[in-house]
Amino acid sequence: MVDEKKVQEKYMEYQMVEQQLKQLQQQIQAIDSKLEEAAVLFNSLEEIKAAKPGSEVLVPMSNGIFVKGTLTDASTMLVNVGGGVVVDKTVQEVKDLIKTQIDEIQKAREQAVIEFEKVLKSYSDIEEQLKKMVE
Repeated sequence: MVDEKKVQEKYMEYQMVEQQLKQLQQQIQAIDSKLEEAAVLFNSLEEIKAAKPGSEVLVPMSNGIFVKGTLTDASTMLVNVGGGVVVDKTVQEVKDLIKTQIDEIQKAREQAVIEFEKVLKSYSDIEEQLKKMVE
């Protein structure tokens, strides 16, 4: 005999775990976007380093909005270090900074994937339990 209340409780648990899976998927997608953005920035640094003074560049003002500018010095970059403080850094220093950020983002992704796999296992287990309960 099927205990309707237990089936209903198990189904609610199943839905909660399903929601967790969706949230983790979104988190992994957001991390992937950050990784891609950092990789593009890292690769762009070489192009900037090779640019000659006087080259025309597009300076981003906001998402998808640029102003034309002229490159005066590509050997150093201004980096916001927080609190409204901006410091000069060489291209190599900026590359090292971006590489460190990429490493940290990759670690966060690995942790999110591990968590996703745990929740997915739980989801599968609950699904099996539900099937047995209604058979």
